[in-house]
Amino acid sequence: MLLRCLFASAILLCARARLWAEETPELYVKRATFAETMLATRARLREYGRETGFRPYVSGLVRKGGKPHPISVDVESAERLFLVAHHDVQRCSIPVVWGDAKLIARDGTVTRLADLEPVSTEALRRVFVRHRSSGLSIGEKQFEHGIYALAPAEIGYTLDRKYERFEAAI
Repeated sequence: MLLRCLFASAILLCARARLWAEETPELYVKRATFAETMLATRARLREYGRETGFRPYVSGLVRKGGKPHPISVDVESAERLFLVAHHDVQRCSIPVVWGDAKLIARDGTVTRLADLEPVSTEALRRVFVRHRSSGLSIGEKQFEHGIYALAPAEIGYTLDRKYERFEAAI
C-alpha cells in the first residue's frame, strides 16, 4: 500500500505595530482543550487580520514528490518571516523544501534566504539545513539554493522591513 504524505506550508509575516509604543498583540488564546485552543486562536488571528490588514500566506496542501509551485509574497511591512510546515501523518518524516528562496529589497537587491541566519528553528529531529549550493530538489526540479527541514517545522527570520518580496518554490 502506497502511503501518501501531505503537508501544508505557510508563511507568516509579523507586521510592525502601528505605533512604536504599542505592544505586539497576544494572538495565542489558551483554552481547556487543544481543539478549543485552536478554534479560539484562529478566531483571534482573523480578528487581528480585520484590525490590521495582516494576511498570512498559506499554500494549502502540497503533495510529496509533486511539481514545485512558485510563490511570491509581499513582505514590505514585515518585521519577521516564519516558514511553517505541517503534515497530516503521524510518525512520518516529511521533507520540506523552499527552493531558491530569496528576499528582494526595494532597490532590487536579492538576498538568498540560505545566506541569512534564522533567529529561530524548530523542526522534527532538529533537521534544518541551509543549502547554499545545488543538491536540493522538489520532484525532478533541482535548485541552486534553499531551505530544507523535516516537518513539522517552523523557521523564523528577522526582516526589519528591509525587503519587498519573498520568492521561493515549494
